[in-house]
Amino acid sequence: MYIKKIYLKNFRNYSEAEIFLSEKLNVFYGNNAQGKTNILEGIFLGAIGKSFKPVSEKEMIKLGEKFSDIELEYFSGGRDMTTKMRLFTEKKKTVSINNVALSRMSELVGKLTVVVFTPEELSLVKEGPGARRRFLDMAISQVRPRYMHLLSSYNKALEQKNKLLKNEKMKNSVNDTLPIWNEQLAQFGAKVILYRKNFADKIVKKAAEIHEEISGGTEKLTAKYHGSLQDTENMTEEEVKAALFEEMTRQAEREIFLSQAVVGPHRDDLVFFINGNNAKIYASQGQQRTIVLSLKLSQKELFLEETEEEPVLLLDDITGELDLSRREYLFSKIKNSQVFITCTDTDRIENTEETRYFKIVNGEVIR
Repeated sequence: MYIKKIYLKNFRNYSEAEIFLSEKLNVFYGNNAQGKTNILEGIFLGAIGKSFKPVSEKEMIKLGEKFSDIELEYFSGGRDMTTKMRLFTEKKKTVSINNVALSRMSELVGKLTVVVFTPEELSLVKEGPGARRRFLDMAISQVRPRYMHLLSSYNKALEQKNKLLKNEKMKNSVNDTLPIWNEQLAQFGAKVILYRKNFADKIVKKAAEIHEEISGGTEKLTAKYHGSLQDTENMTEEEVKAALFEEMTRQAEREIFLSQAVVGPHRDDLVFFINGNNAKIYASQGQQRTIVLSLKLSQKELFLEETEEEPVLLLDDITGELDLSRREYLFSKIKNSQVFITCTDTDRIENTEETRYFKIVNGEVIR
Protein backbone atom coordinates (compact mmCIF):
# COMPACT_ATOMS: atom_id res chain seq x y z
CA MET A 1 0.00 0.00 0.00
CA TYR A 2 1.44 3.35 -1.01
CA ILE A 3 0.44 6.75 -2.36
CA LYS A 4 1.67 7.72 -5.81
CA LYS A 5 0.48 11.32 -5.98
CA ILE A 6 -1.29 13.95 -3.94
CA TYR A 7 -3.01 16.96 -5.47
CA LEU A 8 -4.18 19.92 -3.39
CA LYS A 9 -6.14 22.97 -4.52
CA ASN A 10 -7.19 25.82 -2.19
CA PHE A 11 -6.27 23.62 0.77
CA ARG A 12 -5.02 25.49 3.83
CA ASN A 13 -2.25 27.79 2.49
CA TYR A 14 -1.84 25.89 -0.82
CA SER A 15 -3.29 27.49 -3.93
CA GLU A 16 -2.35 24.42 -5.96
CA ALA A 17 0.19 21.63 -5.53
CA GLU A 18 0.79 18.33 -7.34
CA ILE A 19 3.31 16.05 -5.63
CA PHE A 20 4.66 12.79 -7.06
CA LEU A 21 5.90 10.56 -4.28
CA SER A 22 8.43 7.87 -3.39
CA GLU A 23 7.04 4.48 -2.43
CA LYS A 24 9.28 4.55 0.65
CA LEU A 25 10.47 7.76 2.33
CA ASN A 26 9.16 11.27 1.58
CA VAL A 27 10.64 14.20 3.49
CA PHE A 28 8.93 17.61 3.61
CA TYR A 29 11.28 20.17 5.13
CA GLY A 30 11.44 23.92 5.65
CA ASN A 31 10.91 26.61 8.25
CA ASN A 32 7.99 26.53 10.66
CA ALA A 33 4.52 27.70 9.54
CA GLN A 34 5.20 27.06 5.84
CA GLY A 35 2.58 24.33 5.31
CA LYS A 36 4.45 21.06 5.84
CA THR A 37 1.85 19.61 8.22
CA ASN A 38 -0.93 20.59 5.82
CA ILE A 39 0.28 17.99 3.34
CA LEU A 40 0.00 15.24 5.95
CA GLU A 41 -3.41 16.57 6.93
CA GLY A 42 -4.52 16.39 3.29
CA ILE A 43 -3.39 12.76 3.07
CA PHE A 44 -5.19 11.82 6.28
CA LEU A 45 -8.33 13.65 5.19
CA GLY A 46 -8.29 11.86 1.83
CA ALA A 47 -7.91 8.52 3.61
CA ILE A 48 -10.64 8.68 6.26
CA GLY A 49 -12.62 11.84 5.55
CA LYS A 50 -11.51 13.74 8.65
CA SER A 51 -8.53 15.79 9.73
CA PHE A 52 -6.30 14.45 12.49
CA LYS A 53 -6.81 17.88 14.06
CA PRO A 54 -10.04 18.90 15.85
CA VAL A 55 -11.03 21.41 13.13
CA SER A 56 -14.03 22.03 10.89
CA GLU A 57 -13.95 21.41 7.14
CA LYS A 58 -14.44 25.11 6.52
CA GLU A 59 -11.17 25.86 8.34
CA MET A 60 -9.25 23.69 5.88
CA ILE A 61 -10.33 25.74 2.86
CA LYS A 62 -7.92 28.48 1.82
CA LEU A 63 -9.03 31.86 3.10
CA GLY A 64 -11.20 33.67 0.58
CA GLU A 65 -12.05 30.52 -1.44
CA LYS A 66 -15.38 28.67 -1.52
CA PHE A 67 -14.08 25.12 -2.04
CA SER A 68 -11.00 22.96 -1.72
CA ASP A 69 -9.90 19.84 -3.64
CA ILE A 70 -7.89 16.90 -2.34
CA GLU A 71 -6.96 14.08 -4.70
CA LEU A 72 -4.96 10.94 -3.86
CA GLU A 73 -3.68 8.38 -6.36
CA TYR A 74 -2.59 5.21 -4.57
CA PHE A 75 -2.05 1.46 -4.83
CA SER A 76 -4.08 -0.64 -2.39
CA GLY A 77 -5.62 -4.09 -2.37
CA GLY A 78 -3.71 -5.05 -5.51
CA ARG A 79 -5.04 -2.24 -7.71
CA ASP A 80 -4.66 1.43 -8.55
CA MET A 81 -7.20 3.74 -6.95
CA THR A 82 -8.02 7.44 -6.97
CA THR A 83 -9.90 9.28 -4.25
CA LYS A 84 -11.24 12.75 -5.02
CA MET A 85 -12.69 14.99 -2.34
CA ARG A 86 -14.12 18.50 -2.51
CA LEU A 87 -14.76 20.58 0.60
CA PHE A 88 -17.25 23.45 0.56
CA THR A 89 -17.78 26.43 2.82
CA GLU A 90 -21.57 26.21 2.68
CA LYS A 91 -22.44 22.52 2.22
CA LYS A 92 -21.24 18.97 2.83
CA LYS A 93 -18.15 17.64 1.10
CA THR A 94 -18.34 15.29 -1.88
CA VAL A 95 -16.15 12.18 -2.25
CA SER A 96 -15.58 9.70 -5.06
CA ILE A 97 -13.37 6.65 -5.54
CA ASN A 98 -12.40 5.82 -9.11
CA ASN A 99 -15.03 8.38 -10.21
CA VAL A 100 -17.85 6.64 -8.33
CA ALA A 101 -19.56 9.00 -5.88
CA LEU A 102 -19.80 7.81 -2.26
CA SER A 103 -22.92 8.32 -0.17
CA ARG A 104 -21.27 7.64 3.21
CA MET A 105 -17.81 8.20 4.68
CA SER A 106 -17.81 4.58 5.83
CA GLU A 107 -17.40 3.67 2.13
CA LEU A 108 -14.13 5.62 2.09
CA VAL A 109 -12.35 4.41 5.21
CA GLY A 110 -10.26 1.27 5.00
CA LYS A 111 -9.25 1.74 1.37
CA LEU A 112 -6.05 3.51 2.43
CA THR A 113 -4.95 2.95 6.04
CA VAL A 114 -2.77 5.58 7.69
CA VAL A 115 -1.07 5.97 11.06
CA VAL A 116 -0.18 9.49 12.18
CA PHE A 117 2.42 10.60 14.74
CA THR A 118 2.26 14.26 15.82
CA PRO A 119 3.80 16.22 18.72
CA GLU A 120 0.25 16.64 20.06
CA GLU A 121 -0.30 12.88 20.06
CA LEU A 122 2.93 12.37 22.00
CA SER A 123 0.96 14.06 24.81
CA LEU A 124 -1.89 11.56 24.42
CA VAL A 125 -1.42 10.01 27.87
CA LYS A 126 -1.41 13.26 29.85
CA GLU A 127 -4.25 14.93 27.95
CA GLY A 128 -7.94 14.63 28.81
CA PRO A 129 -10.03 11.53 27.96
CA GLY A 130 -11.37 13.14 24.76
CA ALA A 131 -7.96 12.74 23.10
CA ARG A 132 -7.84 9.04 23.91
CA ARG A 133 -11.41 8.46 22.74
CA ARG A 134 -10.52 10.23 19.48
CA PHE A 135 -7.46 8.02 19.07
CA LEU A 136 -9.52 4.85 19.53
CA ASP A 137 -12.36 6.04 17.27
CA MET A 138 -10.09 7.02 14.36
CA ALA A 139 -8.09 3.80 14.59
CA ILE A 140 -11.14 1.53 14.82
CA SER A 141 -12.85 3.29 11.91
CA GLN A 142 -10.05 2.38 9.52
CA VAL A 143 -10.34 -1.37 10.08
CA ARG A 144 -14.05 -1.48 10.94
CA PRO A 145 -15.71 1.01 8.53
CA ARG A 146 -19.18 0.31 9.98
CA TYR A 147 -17.96 1.76 13.26
CA MET A 148 -17.79 5.28 11.80
CA HIS A 149 -21.49 5.17 10.87
CA LEU A 150 -22.36 3.65 14.26
CA LEU A 151 -20.46 6.37 16.14
CA SER A 152 -22.15 9.04 14.02
CA SER A 153 -25.57 7.58 14.91
CA TYR A 154 -24.68 7.62 18.60
CA ASN A 155 -23.45 11.22 18.46
CA LYS A 156 -26.60 12.39 16.66
CA ALA A 157 -28.83 10.76 19.30
CA LEU A 158 -26.64 12.25 22.05
CA GLU A 159 -26.97 15.70 20.50
CA GLN A 160 -30.77 15.38 20.48
CA LYS A 161 -30.84 14.21 24.09
CA ASN A 162 -28.66 17.13 25.21
CA LYS A 163 -30.92 19.56 23.35
CA LEU A 164 -33.88 18.11 25.20
CA LEU A 165 -32.10 18.43 28.56
CA LYS A 166 -31.14 22.05 27.84
CA ASN A 167 -34.59 23.11 26.59
CA GLU A 168 -36.32 24.96 29.42
CA LYS A 169 -39.67 24.71 27.64
CA MET A 170 -39.45 20.90 27.73
CA LYS A 171 -38.61 20.61 31.46
CA ASN A 172 -42.10 19.52 32.41
CA SER A 173 -42.24 16.69 29.86
CA VAL A 174 -38.59 15.63 29.91
CA ASN A 175 -39.26 12.56 32.09
CA ASP A 176 -41.70 11.27 29.47
CA THR A 177 -39.34 11.87 26.53
CA LEU A 178 -36.00 10.92 28.07
CA PRO A 179 -36.53 7.12 27.99
CA ILE A 180 -36.98 7.25 24.20
CA TRP A 181 -33.55 8.81 23.68
CA ASN A 182 -32.01 6.61 26.38
CA GLU A 183 -33.22 3.53 24.50
CA GLN A 184 -31.47 4.70 21.32
CA LEU A 185 -28.32 5.76 23.13
CA ALA A 186 -28.13 2.45 24.99
CA GLN A 187 -28.52 0.55 21.73
CA PHE A 188 -25.79 2.47 19.88
CA GLY A 189 -23.67 2.96 22.99
CA ALA A 190 -23.43 -0.75 23.77
CA LYS A 191 -21.99 -1.40 20.31
CA VAL A 192 -19.52 1.51 20.62
CA ILE A 193 -18.28 0.26 24.00
CA LEU A 194 -17.74 -3.29 22.77
CA TYR A 195 -15.93 -2.11 19.63
CA ARG A 196 -13.65 0.09 21.74
CA LYS A 197 -12.96 -2.54 24.39
CA ASN A 198 -12.16 -5.19 21.80
CA PHE A 199 -9.75 -2.89 19.94
CA ALA A 200 -8.21 -1.55 23.16
CA ASP A 201 -7.49 -5.09 24.38
CA LYS A 202 -5.72 -5.94 21.13
CA ILE A 203 -3.67 -2.77 20.80
CA VAL A 204 -2.62 -2.65 24.46
CA LYS A 205 -1.48 -6.28 24.36
CA LYS A 206 0.83 -5.50 21.43
CA ALA A 207 1.87 -2.15 22.92
CA ALA A 208 2.87 -3.84 26.18
CA GLU A 209 5.31 -6.08 24.31
CA ILE A 210 6.83 -3.13 22.43
CA HIS A 211 7.00 -0.97 25.57
CA GLU A 212 8.81 -3.73 27.45
CA GLU A 213 11.30 -4.02 24.58
CA ILE A 214 11.96 -0.26 24.46
CA SER A 215 12.38 -0.06 28.26
CA GLY A 216 14.74 -3.02 28.38
CA GLY A 217 12.27 -5.09 30.37
CA THR A 218 12.07 -2.63 33.28
CA GLU A 219 8.53 -1.40 32.64
CA LYS A 220 5.22 -3.24 32.29
CA LEU A 221 2.45 -1.40 30.43
CA THR A 222 -1.19 -2.21 31.16
CA ALA A 223 -4.44 -0.33 30.53
CA LYS A 224 -8.08 -0.35 31.55
CA TYR A 225 -11.10 0.83 29.59
CA HIS A 226 -12.87 3.01 32.14
CA GLY A 227 -16.51 3.67 31.37
CA SER A 228 -19.96 4.49 32.65
CA LEU A 229 -20.36 0.81 33.50
CA GLN A 230 -17.93 -0.53 36.07
CA ASP A 231 -17.45 -3.93 34.48
CA THR A 232 -18.54 -5.18 31.05
CA GLU A 233 -16.18 -8.16 30.96
CA ASN A 234 -17.83 -11.22 29.37
CA MET A 235 -21.10 -9.31 28.88
CA THR A 236 -23.10 -9.71 25.69
CA GLU A 237 -24.23 -6.72 23.64
CA GLU A 238 -27.77 -7.07 24.99
CA GLU A 239 -26.48 -7.17 28.57
CA VAL A 240 -24.36 -4.04 28.02
CA LYS A 241 -27.35 -2.31 26.42
CA ALA A 242 -29.60 -3.20 29.36
CA ALA A 243 -27.00 -2.10 31.89
CA LEU A 244 -26.48 1.23 30.08
CA PHE A 245 -30.22 1.91 29.96
CA GLU A 246 -30.53 1.08 33.66
CA GLU A 247 -27.66 3.44 34.54
CA MET A 248 -29.15 6.22 32.38
CA THR A 249 -32.47 5.79 34.18
CA ARG A 250 -30.73 5.86 37.57
CA GLN A 251 -28.87 9.07 36.66
CA ALA A 252 -31.88 10.80 35.05
CA GLU A 253 -32.42 13.36 37.82
CA ARG A 254 -28.73 14.27 37.79
CA GLU A 255 -28.76 14.68 34.01
CA ILE A 256 -31.84 16.91 34.20
CA PHE A 257 -30.14 19.03 36.89
CA LEU A 258 -26.89 19.34 34.89
CA SER A 259 -28.73 19.73 31.54
CA GLN A 260 -26.45 17.19 29.87
CA ALA A 261 -26.03 13.45 29.40
CA VAL A 262 -23.50 12.02 31.84
CA VAL A 263 -23.84 8.32 31.01
CA GLY A 264 -22.47 6.68 27.87
CA PRO A 265 -19.28 6.07 25.88
CA HIS A 266 -18.90 9.81 25.23
CA ARG A 267 -17.62 9.98 28.83
CA ASP A 268 -15.38 6.90 28.71
CA ASP A 269 -11.58 6.77 28.93
CA LEU A 270 -8.62 4.46 28.38
CA VAL A 271 -6.36 4.64 31.43
CA PHE A 272 -2.72 3.53 31.18
CA PHE A 273 -0.53 2.11 33.93
CA ILE A 274 3.23 1.52 34.18
CA ASN A 275 4.21 -1.10 36.74
CA GLY A 276 0.72 -0.70 38.21
CA ASN A 277 0.87 3.09 38.61
CA ASN A 278 -1.39 5.52 36.72
CA ALA A 279 0.81 6.78 33.88
CA LYS A 280 -0.97 10.13 33.60
CA ILE A 281 -0.04 10.96 37.20
CA TYR A 282 3.19 9.11 37.90
CA ALA A 283 4.96 8.46 34.57
CA SER A 284 7.74 10.76 33.39
CA GLN A 285 7.41 12.58 30.07
CA GLY A 286 9.78 10.04 28.52
CA GLN A 287 7.68 7.13 29.79
CA GLN A 288 4.49 8.73 28.52
CA ARG A 289 6.04 9.22 25.09
CA THR A 290 7.16 5.59 25.07
CA ILE A 291 3.56 4.55 25.70
CA VAL A 292 2.36 6.59 22.71
CA LEU A 293 5.17 5.30 20.51
CA SER A 294 4.25 1.74 21.53
CA LEU A 295 0.56 2.38 20.77
CA LYS A 296 1.28 3.81 17.34
CA LEU A 297 3.58 0.95 16.35
CA SER A 298 0.94 -1.48 17.63
CA GLN A 299 -1.67 0.30 15.51
CA LYS A 300 0.60 -0.18 12.51
CA GLU A 301 0.90 -3.91 13.26
CA LEU A 302 -2.85 -4.33 13.74
CA PHE A 303 -3.56 -2.58 10.43
CA LEU A 304 -1.05 -4.89 8.75
CA GLU A 305 -2.79 -7.95 10.21
CA GLU A 306 -6.22 -6.72 9.13
CA THR A 307 -5.33 -5.64 5.58
CA GLU A 308 -2.20 -7.73 4.90
CA GLU A 309 -0.60 -4.47 3.72
CA GLU A 310 1.69 -2.02 5.48
CA PRO A 311 -0.19 1.20 6.32
CA VAL A 312 1.10 4.62 5.28
CA LEU A 313 2.90 6.42 8.12
CA LEU A 314 2.68 10.19 8.68
CA LEU A 315 5.36 11.56 11.03
CA ASP A 316 4.77 15.22 11.75
CA ASP A 317 7.84 16.97 13.16
CA ILE A 318 8.59 14.30 15.76
CA THR A 319 12.27 13.62 15.02
CA GLY A 320 13.13 16.40 17.44
CA GLU A 321 10.52 15.24 19.97
CA LEU A 322 11.98 11.75 20.48
CA ASP A 323 15.40 11.05 21.96
CA LEU A 324 17.99 9.15 19.92
CA SER A 325 17.18 5.66 21.24
CA ARG A 326 13.41 6.00 20.68
CA ARG A 327 14.00 7.57 17.26
CA GLU A 328 16.27 4.71 16.20
CA TYR A 329 13.76 2.17 17.49
CA LEU A 330 10.94 3.82 15.55
CA PHE A 331 12.83 3.86 12.26
CA SER A 332 13.91 0.24 12.70
CA LYS A 333 10.22 -0.75 12.85
CA ILE A 334 8.89 1.18 9.85
CA LYS A 335 11.32 0.25 7.08
CA ASN A 336 8.69 -1.66 5.09
CA SER A 337 6.12 1.18 5.05
CA GLN A 338 5.73 4.26 2.93
CA VAL A 339 6.67 7.09 5.29
CA PHE A 340 6.02 10.84 5.20
CA ILE A 341 8.16 13.01 7.46
CA THR A 342 7.98 16.74 8.13
CA CYS A 343 10.98 18.49 9.69
CA THR A 344 12.81 21.83 9.77
CA ASP A 345 16.09 20.27 8.65
CA THR A 346 17.18 16.94 7.19
CA ASP A 347 20.21 16.22 9.38
CA ARG A 348 18.47 13.46 11.32
CA ILE A 349 17.01 11.75 8.24
CA GLU A 350 18.75 8.72 6.75
CA ASN A 351 19.30 9.40 3.06
CA THR A 352 18.75 6.51 0.63
CA GLU A 353 18.15 6.12 -3.10
CA GLU A 354 14.43 5.79 -2.32
CA THR A 355 14.24 9.01 -0.28
CA ARG A 356 12.54 11.94 -1.96
CA TYR A 357 12.90 15.47 -0.57
CA PHE A 358 10.46 18.36 -0.91
CA LYS A 359 11.24 21.85 0.36
CA ILE A 360 8.12 23.73 1.45
CA VAL A 361 8.09 27.53 1.26
CA ASN A 362 4.90 29.42 2.06
CA GLY A 363 2.53 26.82 0.62
CA GLU A 364 4.66 25.95 -2.39
CA VAL A 365 6.50 22.68 -3.03
CA ILE A 366 10.05 23.03 -4.29
CA ARG A 367 11.94 19.88 -5.28
